[in-house]
Amino acid sequence: MEKKVNKYTVIKVVCQIISLILIPGLFVDSFNGIKAFIDAIRLGDYASLPLTLLPTVLLIVVSAIFGRFFCGYMCSFGAIQDFFHYLGSKIFKHRIKRMPEKVDHYIKYLKYVVLVTILIMWCFGVSLPEFMDPWTAFGSIIAWNITSPTTVSLDLAYTFTNLWLGTSIMLLIFIFSIFVDRFFCRYLCPMGAIFTLVSKFRLFKIKKDREVCGACRLCTSTCKMGIPLYQYDEVNSGECIDCMKCVHVCVKDNAKCELVNKSAPEAIAAIAAAVTIGLYYVGNLSVNTILTNQNNITEVVEIGSTSTINKYIDGTYTGSGTGYHNATTTVSVTISNDKITSITTVSTGDVAQYYNRAFSTITSEIISSQSTSVNKVSGATFSSNGIISAVNDALSQALRS
Repeated sequence: MEKKVNKYTVIKVVCQIISLILIPGLFVDSFNGIKAFIDAIRLGDYASLPLTLLPTVLLIVVSAIFGRFFCGYMCSFGAIQDFFHYLGSKIFKHRIKRMPEKVDHYIKYLKYVVLVTILIMWCFGVSLPEFMDPWTAFGSIIAWNITSPTTVSLDLAYTFTNLWLGTSIMLLIFIFSIFVDRFFCRYLCPMGAIFTLVSKFRLFKIKKDREVCGACRLCTSTCKMGIPLYQYDEVNSGECIDCMKCVHVCVKDNAKCELVNKSAPEAIAAIAAAVTIGLYYVGNLSVNTILTNQNNITEVVEIGSTSTINKYIDGTYTGSGTGYHNATTTVSVTISNDKITSITTVSTGDVAQYYNRAFSTITSEIISSQSTSVNKVSGATFSSNGIISAVNDALSQALRS
C-alpha cells in the first residue's frame, strides 16, 4: 500500500525551504540584536539599533502569539537539523529514537546556561573569537542579499580555514542531530531558550483529551522536542515547536491544534510564515533605506581633545576594502588637525542589512578612539572587516612621508 504524504509535513517543509531561501540568517540576526542592545547601553551608541533589533522584536512577538513556530517552520539551522535527522533515519537502523525522559529534562537546562554565559560575556564587552563562532561559520557559508534574494554567495575555503573551530562545532551539531532529533534546538540554542520562555504564554496550543487517549503514547514517542505529551491535556510547554507530528500520528484524531477554539493548522502555518517574512522584509528594507541615506551623507565629528593619531596630512582620502563574500567597500575619510573627523560611504557591494548594521557602530568607534583597532559588530563581522580595511587604506594615503 502506498504511504500517504502528510499535509502537515508538506506545509512544514515548504515553509522551511522558502525561509531558507528568503531569510537564511534570521535566527542569527535575532540573537545578535540582543548583543547590539547590550552594546548600545554599554557604549551609549544607539544609531544602528532600529535595524539590529528588528529581527529580535519580530520573532519574540511571533513566539508570544504562535509559540516556537519560527523554530519549527522557519529557522534555517533547524531545517538543516531536520534534514540530517531524516538522512540518519535512512542510513542508521540503530539510533536514539527518544532520550530517557529525566535525562532529556535536565539536559534542556543547558541552553539557559549557554544563554546566561553569553549575556554575561557581552555585558563585559567580551565576544567569542571569530574563528570559534559557529554562528559566524554558518553565516559565512551561504547568504542571500535582501535586495536580490536569488543571489547566492559561497566561500567554503574561508569558512574551513579562518573559521575552522566554529565550523567544526557547527558540523558536530549537525552530526549529533542525526542521532537525536533537533539536538541543538533542545539543548544548546540560546535564542531557543528565550523563545521557550516567551512562548509559554502563546495563544496557539495543542490540546487533547487524555481520557480518550489509549496506551500507545505515539504522540510522545514522535515529539521532535522530547516533550512527555502523555502527561498533558493542553501542551503549555515552551519547548513545543508546533511541528504537528503529534497531531498527524494520533490514531484517534484526539490531538488538535487550536487558535481561538478553531482547528486550522494549515491556515495558521501559512499565515504565520507569510506575516513573519512580510514584516521582516518591509521593516528591513525601510530601515535599510534610512540608514543607507544616513551613511552616505552624514558626517560624525569627534570633538574630544585626546588623539592617538599625529602622523597624517589633513584632507579627504578614499580607500577600499573587502567585505562580506569579497564585496568591495569604498569609503571617504576626512582628516583635520591630525584627527579623523568623518567617514562616509562612497560605494559598497556588501549585503545592505549587514553593512548598515556595521557601518554606524564601526565608524563611530573609529572616530571616538582615533584608531581602527575596534571591535567588530557581531553578526556583521565580514562587513565590519571591509569597513575597517577601507578606512586603513584611506589612512595609508594620508601618512606623512
